[in-house]
Order: sequence, then C-alpha cells, then structure tokens
Amino acid sequence: MIADEKIISIAKRLLEKSRSNEVNWQQAYLVGGLPTFRVTRHPDGFYVGFAESKVGIRRLSPQTEPDFIEISIYRSDNTLVKSLWVQEDSPHWPIASGLYDEAERFVTGWDKVLSDLEDSLRREGKIGLQPSASTTSPSDTDQEIPY
Repeated sequence: MIADEKIISIAKRLLEKSRSNEVNWQQAYLVGGLPTFRVTRHPDGFYVGFAESKVGIRRLSPQTEPDFIEISIYRSDNTLVKSLWVQEDSPHWPIASGLYDEAERFVTGWDKVLSDLEDSLRREGKIGLQPSASTTSPSDTDQEIPY
C-alpha cells in the first residue's frame, strides 16, 4: 500500500515542476462516476500521464463541508491505485491547492489570458479586435462563447 506521505512527496515534486511549466497537465473527466482521460463536455480536474501511471487531481466543494482536493494515482490502464483527500484545514492543503491551481493554469491558460487583458487595458486609445466578416454573421463553423 502507498503511504499518504508518499503521495504528498509526489505532489510536492509535481508542484515544483508545474511552477516551472515542466508538467504536461491535461483535462480529466468523469464518465459514469469513474475517471476517464478522454474529451467530453464535463471536466472534472486534471491529470498527467506517464509510461506506466497517471496522477489525477480534482477539487470538490461540498455545500456543508470544507473544500477538499483529491490526488489520485492510477495505473496506465486507469485502474485506481491510491487516492488521498486533502481538506482545507489540513497542513497539506497549500501543496494540494497549489498543485491544483498550477494544473488548472497550464490547461486553461488563464495566466496568458489575464496577461493579454492587462496588457490591452494599459494601452492608450481604442482597444479590442476589429470585427471581421466572419464574426459579424453567425455560421455553422463559429464557436459559441458559453455565457
């Protein structure tokens, strides 16, 4: 059995590498209550895959309990080997929360989006891209913005 401290040690090393953009995080999804590592419309955390294993991380926010982050180790065939749940009041929360935040940053690119917005807002004069012919009339190939 894998000890919880071993998972925390792995999480610490992943956090260090993630902060240096050295981890290829991907979006993870739940299908039928089981984790899967394929694209669907319902994201459920993040994972990084290796030759014989995967590490998954997801954040849950129950309405009546503290938030927690689940860090899971899987075999390459997606069989769960070990999960560790880290609650907000745990001494390991900064590691788990930091790792989740770094995985989310890598996958969503929110840091680049914010940088673009902040740079644009610092400019003098009119900002924003000019509408083009393809953006002024909807078509089947246009992407929807979910809001």
